[in-house]
This record gives sequence, structure tokens and C-alpha cells, in this order.
Amino acid sequence: MGDEIFVIHDQLFKHNGKFYMLASHPEDKSWNEYVNSSIRYICRLDDFPYLELSEVDYHHYTLRDKIKRFRGKAVGEASGLGIEERGHRVRLDSELEDVGLFIAVISYLLYASG
Repeated sequence: MGDEIFVIHDQLFKHNGKFYMLASHPEDKSWNEYVNSSIRYICRLDDFPYLELSEVDYHHYTLRDKIKRFRGKAVGEASGLGIEERGHRVRLDSELEDVGLFIAVISYLLYASG
């Protein structure tokens, strides 16, 4: 078996020592602005209470619910499903540039599969 290259679990991933979440609610967006937008944000979770992705107990119901409520600084966004005329688009800040292809593919698969 090879080494893990990039792991996303329940929309969470760790890169360069920082945690990020796909389809996250940015800290500077109101709930209505976030829900009514076709853009899904990728946020850096600066105050995430875990050191490693493997420490997160994904089977614990209240923790799963709590993880979805974490808000952070938007460092990227994804929109479109690739089946629309305009297609799937991903924009990332430079801190995620080196994993951009992974994020683009994974976000397309997440959003296209519903």
C-alpha cells in the first residue's frame, strides 16, 4: 500500500498543519447570505479543537453536528456542478494552491453526487 496523499473526511481536511472544511459557512457571511448562495466556501478553521484529523470521532452524533457549525475564514470557493453550461469552478487562495487539483476533483464529486 502507498502513503496517503490527501484525505478529506466529512468535508474536513488538514493541510500544512491547518484544518479546512469544504462547504463551510464563512465567519463573515450571514446565514441567509450563505444558504441562498450557489457558492460553497472552503474555510480555514483556525480554532478547530483537534490536532489531527484521526482524532475526530465521526461516529459521535453530537460531534458531527458540532463540526458542521464551525465557521472560519473563507480561503476558497466552489460553484457549479460541471453539468451546467458554465461548469464547475473552484477558486483557491495561495495557501491551498498545491492541493488545488485534489480539491477541485473532490468538490466536483461531492456536489455532483448530491
